Amino acid sequence: MKKMIKWRNGEQSPWQKRTTDFLKNIPPPPAKHFMGTWYNAGCLLMNNVTKCGKPPSGRGGHTATRVGNKVFVFGGCYLDYGCFNDMYVLEGTNMTWTKMSVTGQVPIPRMGHTATRVGHQIMVFGGSTEDGALDDMYVFNTDTGSWIKPAVSGNAPSAR
Repeated sequence: MKKMIKWRNGEQSPWQKRTTDFLKNIPPPPAKHFMGTWYNAGCLLMNNVTKCGKPPSGRGGHTATRVGNKVFVFGGCYLDYGCFNDMYVLEGTNMTWTKMSVTGQVPIPRMGHTATRVGHQIMVFGGSTEDGALDDMYVFNTDTGSWIKPAVSGNAPSAR
């Protein structure tokens, strides 16, 4: 890590000035800077689109899978907080978020996995946790909200 140079006249170094100029042009996170109007018990009107419900918390490494007019968001991690194994659904017809109550063999929290829609099911493979890469497979039934861990045979891909 480079040590900051303090200039005698109290001004910023050229590097500090460029960095400060760059950072001041980045808008604050959405949680503090909504350009919309809240109404009707938790709905947000933003850019003429109404969004209701509580969306998933900020995260990366998650998947978003479209099934019909719904988008299912699973997993992901957030900085030092950790990883998630929750399932959220965005109903496309009315733009409403819901955290699903799921049943069955729920996968451990993960990020970087794949999620592939097959009919009304979402097949989740692999990913990683703080302990390393995973090579497991789970299937989520979007109609019933239930997870299963199917018995698979053959040569599975390596953990990834």
